[in-house]
Amino acid sequence: MSAPYIQITELPIAAKMMNEAEYAWRLLLQSEGGDVKLYRQDDGSTLLELRAFQAWPDLARSARLRQEQWDTLARYAAGDFRREILSKVDDPKPTEDGLPDQRFLELRYVEVLPDRYEEYRTWREQTIFDVVRGAPEIISFSAYHSVFTTHPGVVFLSGFDGSLEDYRAVFATPRYKAIVSEAAEKYITGGEQGLSTRTYVFTGDGKE
Repeated sequence: MSAPYIQITELPIAAKMMNEAEYAWRLLLQSEGGDVKLYRQDDGSTLLELRAFQAWPDLARSARLRQEQWDTLARYAAGDFRREILSKVDDPKPTEDGLPDQRFLELRYVEVLPDRYEEYRTWREQTIFDVVRGAPEIISFSAYHSVFTTHPGVVFLSGFDGSLEDYRAVFATPRYKAIVSEAAEKYITGGEQGLSTRTYVFTGDGKE
């Protein structure tokens, strides 16, 4: 089952330093262990770490890891570390373990007005999740909500192994376009401009 809590750490990487940064980060993961995965953004600009936690107190014990990341990776950075903590809400296509285990990961963000959030959850079960469950291109799909972040709201973690073209076709059908339009009109802060997506490629984990 998907992890109850996830910490996302993303770091913009300086030009021509991506390979060195990725190698250094992977060495960190292997020395730390734990349920953690590293991804490279598909445009090659950032690295993203996804780390699973089973309980809230576990997060406090990550302070040493954050310092090690700072000490090791600062030399490759084009900006500061971006971090957010997410709490699982729904699991329409749960992962086998705590984190997605596919070649590709897409993060899908929407900000929903708090007074419409429960209505939105009922609505997405009948619309978004219905599409996801019927799409073999999507292997895992979990819904989280921000706890601490500068990008508040709903976050979908979507894992897939096939081509980007086949995956994106799932969200390009007339039915899904109508779903997005309805969500923008009723629930999403900022309308369709409030939906953002980022795609990443798996590069390594905490296993030797």
